[in-house]
Amino acid sequence: LAILRNDPKSGVLLSKSVTVFSELAIITSFVGFVIGLRDFFVDALKSANPDNSSSDGPNMSLVFALILIPPLIASQLNPQIFFSAID
Repeated sequence: LAILRNDPKSGVLLSKSVTVFSELAIITSFVGFVIGLRDFFVDALKSANPDNSSSDGPNMSLVFALILIPPLIASQLNPQIFFSAID
């Protein structure tokens, strides 16, 4: 590890690799969050309205709005909320 840090060429490669790994970890976490809540809200909205004659299920724009808007509002109201939570 010390050799990688001291070599300018390897240091850049290591830095880029860590950055790509970190970004992919965040992206996969976000995808899992959205998929899990999507399934939850689809099931919840189907059971809340069992007489719905539509076989397509609930409106997906409503489902994605329920998933994405609350975290967006929370992050805009307090941008440091994530760092506060992990302290």
